Amino acid sequence: MSQIETDNDQQQMLLYARDLRRALTLAREREKDLAAAHERLERLDRLKTDFLMFVSHELRTPLQHLSALELMDPDLPAAEMREIQDILRAGYERLNRLVLAGQQYLEMVAEAPVSTVGEFDVAEYERRLAERRRGQPRIRVEPAASPALKVRGRAEDVEAVEQILVENALRFSEQSAQAVQIETRIDGRNWCLSVRDFGIGFPAELGGELVRPFTVGQIMHHQEGTGLSVARGALMVERAGGRLSATSEGPGLGAVFVIGLPVLGAGGGG
Repeated sequence: MSQIETDNDQQQMLLYARDLRRALTLAREREKDLAAAHERLERLDRLKTDFLMFVSHELRTPLQHLSALELMDPDLPAAEMREIQDILRAGYERLNRLVLAGQQYLEMVAEAPVSTVGEFDVAEYERRLAERRRGQPRIRVEPAASPALKVRGRAEDVEAVEQILVENALRFSEQSAQAVQIETRIDGRNWCLSVRDFGIGFPAELGGELVRPFTVGQIMHHQEGTGLSVARGALMVERAGGRLSATSEGPGLGAVFVIGLPVLGAGGGG
């Protein structure tokens, strides 16, 4: 075999190897996409059962309100008619909130996660946190002085989850004289933001359930809401590689919700 033929064979083998590597890379990418899609389908299937149980419970209140339709009578005094109309309106609005919130959450779960979640500086976030909460008498921001570190995630998403947790804390600690506390700290390789209230609390064993959608615990504690805001917040944190947790020492002893996000290191290095 001539040198030219040998060189041609080697070149052909290199081309085959290149094409094989490309095909293998493409197959692995498709496998990852299929695995992610399968995981989303499994999660949606689990949520379907939870959602049906949640809806069957939550529909009772708005349907009871809507049953006031039977009381409508043109001969009733105007004041009583307005009262019945208010009851019907409240039932409709609650039912509408339930349907919209459920639809938005399920759409959020079904969509593919964003591939690039970004990063932000924790010291800058804490500075802006103190500014945002200044002058809010029922909220106290504990002194925080985290080093110049980058955290995985988007500051606007964390701020949205923070607001969800603060609103939740204020709602369930209305009778408490103590302010809601917002604290930040570095815990190992995570940056944590916690929201503590001194309100109604919940049984300690329900902590893991309260950050999931359509749970019994949320039905118990969200009589005026849909029970989905905290679950949406948990999903946003999870998509940044973090975790949202909830703890309480028991009914009447308040609650603590903690956002934990992985620290990337100074300058954003991993």
